[in-house]
Amino acid sequence: MYENDCVFILDSCCRFLSTKTCLDNIDQIYDTFADRAHDNGRDMDDDDKLKFQEAVKRELIGKSIVACYGKRQTFRVADIDFETGPCSTFFNMQDGTKISVAKYFYKEYGLKIKNKRQPMIYVKSGKDRYLKIPSEFCLVDGVPDQIRSNP
Repeated sequence: MYENDCVFILDSCCRFLSTKTCLDNIDQIYDTFADRAHDNGRDMDDDDKLKFQEAVKRELIGKSIVACYGKRQTFRVADIDFETGPCSTFFNMQDGTKISVAKYFYKEYGLKIKNKRQPMIYVKSGKDRYLKIPSEFCLVDGVPDQIRSNP
């Protein structure tokens, strides 16, 4: 049908990509809980910290994120680890050595960890493989709920 004519095909593809990292979102949620505790004349207690972690998980688990290093792959957040950080989480290298996530990102991508106590983002990579990525190296993908709910 188009053998004798010139055809122009336009495939439009776009994404809404936030400029805020997952760590920025986590810090914002933390500030909300810390301010609430401060308004009540106290510091955050263990119950507040647990509620903060639950709020972060509600906000990020299941969301699509873009890794802001390397090939900028898209992942879906499977879980968030508040117990370990990039300096206490290790990768097993192909030569059998172990390297901290912080050193790995510096060595491979020239990215220096700014917050050594930040939570690690668990993402699914492949069928049964999970990766831990520092939350400061992940951008949230998609339209924020605040924009979606305010037409």
